[in-house]
Amino acid sequence: SREYIRLIAGRLRERLTDGLLCRESFSGEEWDKLRMFMENDGGLYDIFAEQHSCRRRQLINISKTAENRNIVIFGYGNLGIFVYAQIKRHGLGRVAAFCDNQREKQGLLFDGIAVLSPEQAAERYCNGCFVVAGGRWSGDMSEQLTALGVPRKQICAYTAGMEMRLFGMSPV
Repeated sequence: SREYIRLIAGRLRERLTDGLLCRESFSGEEWDKLRMFMENDGGLYDIFAEQHSCRRRQLINISKTAENRNIVIFGYGNLGIFVYAQIKRHGLGRVAAFCDNQREKQGLLFDGIAVLSPEQAAERYCNGCFVVAGGRWSGDMSEQLTALGVPRKQICAYTAGMEMRLFGMSPV
């Protein structure tokens, strides 16, 4: 509804004014969209509808790719955890592992699920569905997986937009 859109636009303006949103946290395209939200909250609805549609397509792609496969989420940060919650919420499959390039995250457990190195994950789950949760680094992360021998057809991406920032989370 328009009232809800105005409420969201107001929250975004507050977060921007309070310094909780900063230019460095956004890609150029995201920053342009945020500015448009501030200037025209009517355009906000259209962008959220577009983002919702994009996320839905991404979840459908994950569901199809993950059919009868273990799921590995590449990226154990806010976005990776958000992706995990979405996969679990929508019943898209079994998340067998997380993987991350940061050594300090490797060996951790989240909800009983291990965080592996990308090399370990590619070896252990070579037939799995790899969901890249890397924000602006998703392309590099996908390339890293293919270099490790994971076929492109087994790699999906989930990108987050403004929905995470509304809750004070950064997708990085």
